[in-house]
Amino acid sequence: MSTGQGSYLFLVISSLFCIVLALLKTRSQRMVLLFLAVAGLILFVDYIIYVLGKAYQYIPDIVPGKYDSHVGALFNALILSSTACLFAAYQVWWIWSIAIALIFAGIEQVFLKIEVYKQNWWNTGFTFFSFIFYFPIVKSWWNTLHRWHGLKTRVITLALALYAIRVPLGVVQYGVLESRTYEVQWLEAIGKDGAAVHSWVIIPTCVLLAFLILSNLKIYWSFMTVILFFCIDLFLKKIGIIHVNHSWDAIYYISADTITLLVGIYLGKLITNSQ
Repeated sequence: MSTGQGSYLFLVISSLFCIVLALLKTRSQRMVLLFLAVAGLILFVDYIIYVLGKAYQYIPDIVPGKYDSHVGALFNALILSSTACLFAAYQVWWIWSIAIALIFAGIEQVFLKIEVYKQNWWNTGFTFFSFIFYFPIVKSWWNTLHRWHGLKTRVITLALALYAIRVPLGVVQYGVLESRTYEVQWLEAIGKDGAAVHSWVIIPTCVLLAFLILSNLKIYWSFMTVILFFCIDLFLKKIGIIHVNHSWDAIYYISADTITLLVGIYLGKLITNSQ
């Protein structure tokens, strides 16, 4: 086992420990919703800062090639969301967020030293100061899960949870199984990875699915949305943005969207029942 693999395995084990403790403490299925929603938020912020902004790079040494860093981003979302859920479950006083932020800043420095993480323009100080506010925000989010204020808040929460499901499935598809590649010349011309276009499709997919699920419309409208975005995926293949490497790529894509929808229906019931 390499240093990178061992380091990120440590994050996985720590994440499982935190989320299990959070579930045992709350004994509520809504903690699953919070965990996924927070993970979706982390992945979305990471998409802006890491994928588009190229602020840093993860080096877990898990898969060969340039998407190894994307896999590392998934582990980052796992540890940050599970720790925040534990913070919320135990209703920790906000001042403790400073101590936890210091711990994460220390872990970041260790990862830099052992070269399983690399900073470009990012600074550990940014991590520390953002985490001071991050953990209390997630705690407040948890405290308001049963006091929803309008459809907009519910849709955003569910959409983020769906995003947390769909992004890893996508990374596995193009980064691990390599069933497809993305080629967007104008993105690559400015130094961005063509796979960034993946989120341009799944973000509206997750938002639309969340809206339809929570609007109490007939379920076939949600399945029609899956078919609609599958057709968009076919169009992107037709115009050369997506290149297929394996014949089963289309089956994987529509299966991933269907899994996301089915989990979304379950989460939607949690939201509806918490009102």
